[in-house]
Amino acid sequence: LLRQLWSMRGNPIALPIEEENSAALLPVLKLLAACTRSRSICVVHPDLRCETVSRWQIAWDGLRFASASVACLWAAHRARRELSSLLSQPRDPPRAHVASGSVLYLKTNLWFGIKAGGSVGHIAGVVNGLQRLGHPVTFASAEPPVMIDDGVLVLPIQPPTAFGLPYELNNYRFQQGFERTLESGSAMASADLIYQRLSAANYLGVVLSRRHRLPLVVEYNGSEVWVAKHWGRGMKFQKLAQMAEEAMLRHAHLVVTISEVLRDELIVRGVEPARIVCYPNCIDPLVFSPERFSQNEREALRTHYGIPLDSTVLAFIGTFG
Repeated sequence: LLRQLWSMRGNPIALPIEEENSAALLPVLKLLAACTRSRSICVVHPDLRCETVSRWQIAWDGLRFASASVACLWAAHRARRELSSLLSQPRDPPRAHVASGSVLYLKTNLWFGIKAGGSVGHIAGVVNGLQRLGHPVTFASAEPPVMIDDGVLVLPIQPPTAFGLPYELNNYRFQQGFERTLESGSAMASADLIYQRLSAANYLGVVLSRRHRLPLVVEYNGSEVWVAKHWGRGMKFQKLAQMAEEAMLRHAHLVVTISEVLRDELIVRGVEPARIVCYPNCIDPLVFSPERFSQNEREALRTHYGIPLDSTVLAFIGTFG
């Protein structure tokens, strides 16, 4: 890797950042750029502003990277101890149910870059559906909301300012910051139910549910550990991430999934059928309505793309893996 970097002579070496949250990757990217023969290094921000950085400045980023890596290892150590305890304890009953209670939606993914695929619409559909049914939603996320109704209260979560290695351990460090933000404000005091979309290496919903005796609903779209193993490079700390998934499924009062296949998978993983709700993926009829467009507009669109006017068009929204 170092030989390959040293052979690069681009001037300047450009480090483009798609969004502000991606700035957490800059210390690592700057260190890699410093190993090239380029005379200048330029960070390109989301507004296309260029910032030239010196190799002396990058020395500070090296310290930030080292500090973040140590913090990741410590967070993983704490998580292993906590998860071992959680997996040996029974599920706590929640306090009295509130029929028209408010919902704290936890989006705990640590994603960067362009957001696309079925998860974007699915998250918006669940959040907006709860809100429209009279359950006020607080949406806690490190990313700006997409397609979320104006009435939803958005609680921004600050992601790590610098990432460390191993990469996947940043999730446990992120969970600690997520937890501090929620506990320091009024989000927990006003919540009657916690809804968490299962994400890799995160079990925040279990911690908050047990501490505040709130019912926990976990949305299960498949095992993130399985996805990483079969569709990616796998996880270096696979056993720890598996423990986080098992803790979420063990302590959830309700597990929502999208297909009978995943329902059967949950039963095999030890989730009782009475705790599983299977509800298929669908679309928001207010958004995906042909009535939003005139006949002339629809015909013009078909003509533009060479689609016969009398044909039937089937659309798919999601991600193929």
